[in-house]
Amino acid sequence: MKKLIYYFFAITAVLLVYSCVQEENSLFEESPAERVDKALSEYDSLLTSAPNGWLLEYYSGDVLIGGYTFLCTFKDGQVSLISDVETIYYRPGTELTSLYRIISDQGPVLTFDTYNQIFHVFSEPWSDDTDGYEGDYEFVLQKAENNIITLRGKKHGGILIMTKLKESAQRYIKRLLTIEEELVGIPRMRLFAGGKEFFAAKGERSLTIGYPAENGEMEMKSTAFIYTSAGIKLRQPLTINGRTVQEFTLD
Repeated sequence: MKKLIYYFFAITAVLLVYSCVQEENSLFEESPAERVDKALSEYDSLLTSAPNGWLLEYYSGDVLIGGYTFLCTFKDGQVSLISDVETIYYRPGTELTSLYRIISDQGPVLTFDTYNQIFHVFSEPWSDDTDGYEGDYEFVLQKAENNIITLRGKKHGGILIMTKLKESAQRYIKRLLTIEEELVGIPRMRLFAGGKEFFAAKGERSLTIGYPAENGEMEMKSTAFIYTSAGIKLRQPLTINGRTVQEFTLD
């Protein structure tokens, strides 16, 4: 009788293991390599599906270092970049084309792995500092939803946002540069949010905003910003007197 009970439990255990294996196989009909290849292909299809390209809000290094706009159009393994970056050789609005790939490394990774003189300036080492501006040129593709792709710098870990453009890159950068020209020489700005007025001291691409706190004393908050086609956008939302703000439109 004991042997019969033993055989019964042994057979039951085998059947349970077989059932679990079958269930696991049904959950993952594709191999890990096939799933990775599928994810890479889907991201590449997403990048190349935007006729006007993508707007990348590029930040590097410390949270107070200002941001720059890169308008990226992906096609056939090439990416055309237009930016408000100014270098020794290129003025803002110049379009340069280089290569890109989507590879597997810590997940799907978008890599701008051929040199582009307006993009790689942030990741180039300096003579006395190997990190330079602490910018990245390889990004882990974390998620994509509602025409927004969230990226994480592979080396320095900064979170960047890339949004599908609704207008041509040339039209967008023209309006952005017009805004930048109007604001670039202004050391102080008046900001309005929620019916209240605030004052801000403006650095090259950073703001220090002063506002009265609930106790009547002045408080100061500093943040980096990026120029947009309508005004400026703060690197992180700021909460002032219970109201959260991030974008300001030039009036």
